[in-house]
Amino acid sequence: ARGHYLFLRTAHGGPAEELEQSRACFERALAVDPDFVPALAGLSNYYAVAARRGLLTPFHDQFARVIALSEQVLARDPPSAVPHVHFGVRALYLDDDLPRAGHEFRAALAKDPSYAEGHRFLGIVLGLEGRHDAARDAMEQAVALE
Repeated sequence: ARGHYLFLRTAHGGPAEELEQSRACFERALAVDPDFVPALAGLSNYYAVAARRGLLTPFHDQFARVIALSEQVLARDPPSAVPHVHFGVRALYLDDDLPRAGHEFRAALAKDPSYAEGHRFLGIVLGLEGRHDAARDAMEQAVALE
């Protein structure tokens, strides 16, 4: 719980020290139980944000860790939404595959309609598709949930 608290405090620009503290919390939890899905998902989120912020480099190597952790999460907990957001980010920003990105973000929201990141990234896809009203609605939903 502390790892997720610290992560959420720092994910959108908070202090790098607290982001690192979130990683340490997730790793301690995984030392006790290597299959603890919330810690695996938290660690995948950590690597995604740390790579995006340039705290861990090279980006592509770090994001490969995100995908590997996301695959572990999905294998252990198929209803988890977090991996689909990471798969969608890969499709959108690394593979330039807008349809697959939209599919992954929708899959995340089908599994967890209250997942703000799913709404935020779906809003980006909808905006790129020219569906501006739907994009605004998705972004507003993300803000409300955050």
